[in-house]
Amino acid sequence: MNREEYEGRLRELKENAEDVCVDGLSLLVKECADRERGCMDPRALRLHTLKREEAEEHPEQVEECLKKNFRYLFPAPPLPGESMIETMRRTMGWESEDITDGKVEGKNVVIPGRGGEISVRIYTPAGGERRKPCLLFFHGGGFTGGSMDVVENPCKAIAGRGDAVVINVDYRLAPENPYPAGLHDCMDAVGWVWENAETLGIRQDKIGVAGDSAGGGLASSCVYLDRAGGENRIAYQVLLYPTVTRSADPEVNGYTWSMDVYENRDDHPGIRRALTWMMESMDGLNQMYMGDAAKITEPGASPLLAEDFTGYPPTLMVTAEYDYLRLEDEMYARKLAEAGASVRVIRYGGMEHAFLDKCGFYPQAEDCVDEIAEAVRRWSHE
Repeated sequence: MNREEYEGRLRELKENAEDVCVDGLSLLVKECADRERGCMDPRALRLHTLKREEAEEHPEQVEECLKKNFRYLFPAPPLPGESMIETMRRTMGWESEDITDGKVEGKNVVIPGRGGEISVRIYTPAGGERRKPCLLFFHGGGFTGGSMDVVENPCKAIAGRGDAVVINVDYRLAPENPYPAGLHDCMDAVGWVWENAETLGIRQDKIGVAGDSAGGGLASSCVYLDRAGGENRIAYQVLLYPTVTRSADPEVNGYTWSMDVYENRDDHPGIRRALTWMMESMDGLNQMYMGDAAKITEPGASPLLAEDFTGYPPTLMVTAEYDYLRLEDEMYARKLAEAGASVRVIRYGGMEHAFLDKCGFYPQAEDCVDEIAEAVRRWSHE
């Protein structure tokens, strides 16, 4: 897709959004005009149809795809002496483009935590002497992988476009450090920012949390702990297709997951693959992350299962139409709304899980950055 077409699709996302209501939940649906209803977005479909059949016939294409960041479409062979978890981590992520507007300075800092030192990367936009709002960002990766580098470009762009300090947190990963180690790191980072707000040039009353996938789950868990502890330090949350429950029990979660909920006009295998790969991996990820299965229903691990959502902060929830997590995310948003929280839900039509990683390739990723930046700007003036 050339730049002119990309910019046109980006405008469509901003101009053609539609307000809908799903089981009492108001949400904004955004999609590009070249997407046919019941089909995956053409850009996502392109990734899913490069595909395995062609790769079997032309193995040289696999190597070319790996170079172009299509790693997740193909099983990666381990390197000599490499463990399964090391292979998985090596093949996670996507090298996105830098879409930052203006100069944003990044600085690596090591901060204290109850489990040892925590590495963070602080992005500060140029200009202005006033204190700025802050957004702590927790990367995705199934609680077992991912890194600050994967979300580097989205974080920089949010800082620049939102005129905010964004802090990218390198929390501990499972299985070496099972729950709640990573969550403790995230909460300790919140506490450190709160205590050092003046030095960092941050407004103490405008500290928010954000994250994608597992990182979104950690962000929502931080909000739960913040409210349950009566500290009320977190002023807002941005949740990008977050993991908000570790349980698969519909009686516990309050909803039943079904493939039939997702519109798939031609029963396309790419859509089924986009939905089922995460479902099929949940048990293994739970085993690595939780360690003790009895803790799965703790709200710290499954923030959807909190008993009381009263007093939760303003929330931006972003979902993808063809994401296994969409139903639990919309249930979480529904609970917040019913408790009186201010909730804005955006669903990107035709999109799959983890689309934010693809800044510069998916126009939806850049539009999502703009939505986050706008939300932070708005909350900073409330």
